[in-house]
Formats: sequence, structure tokens, C-alpha cells
Amino acid sequence: KAVVSTQSGHYGRAGEGIGNHNYCRNPDNDPNGPWCYTTDRNRKWDYCGVPKCKWNVDCYTERGELYRGDRTKTAGNSYNCNDWYSNWPHPHGYDDDSNIKRYGVGHHRFCRNPSPGDDNRPWCFTTYFWKRWSYCDVSKCEFSSTSYYTRTHNPKGG
Repeated sequence: KAVVSTQSGHYGRAGEGIGNHNYCRNPDNDPNGPWCYTTDRNRKWDYCGVPKCKWNVDCYTERGELYRGDRTKTAGNSYNCNDWYSNWPHPHGYDDDSNIKRYGVGHHRFCRNPSPGDDNRPWCFTTYFWKRWSYCDVSKCEFSSTSYYTRTHNPKGG
């Protein structure tokens, strides 16, 4: 919930980096993006023109440990992924609640990488008895064209 200081009229929220500075921020979740107060007497505030990152949302970065997509098949649609909490037909140690937040494994069968020290992309255990695990058919993220937040001006607090 936004709080307005009665002395400065500035927005602020605990833990959002709103402080004694004038960096671009978005404390009121403005859909047009980050903004800041200006020194121009005719314009109290303005948008900052911060570029938006455009990602293919079904891709992974780095070694895939943060991938949270919904792919459930291995590369080439060869095998179905098994639920991370299932130890049949392949026993493993990833069925632990501590891995849910850290690596995104849980009571589902989505591709993940809970072993980024050993593997370089998302994978899963399979439901097929003769194939323990396999990498998933998830692409590595690549930047596409850069776009910017739109710059329409709507007064904030005067």
C-alpha cells in the first residue's frame, strides 16, 4: 500500500528502495513504468524511459535453475516427465520441500534444473523405466527487440 509523506508528497513503500534520492522507481505500479520527480517547475514528475526486457517466456537463462515454464516432455517429445515427488520408477532425492522454492520442483512434472552444478539446462526424470532422466526441449532465452514504456503523462499527486 502506497504511503504519501505529508512533508514531501513523495510516494514510498518499505523495502522498495524509495529513499532520500531521486532514482527512477514505480511505487504506485503505474502501468506506464518507472518515474521520478523532476527539477522542472512546470513538470513535477516524468517517466524515465526505462527499456522493457522482452523475453520468450518459455525459455531458460544461465543454467536453467530459475526456469519455471510448463514443459512436461523431454527433447524431441521422446518421454513424459515424471512428478518430482514420485520415486517410481526412478528413486531420487529431489522430493524434498526445501527444493520447491530453491529450484521449483514440487508436486508437478514440469522440467527444471535442480542440479545447476552438474547440468546446464532444464531436465526431468522420465516415466519410462529404461530411461532415468533426459534434458527437456526448452530453448535458451535470447533478447528480442527492445521496447520502452509508453510516455503518457498523468499527474501524480499534483
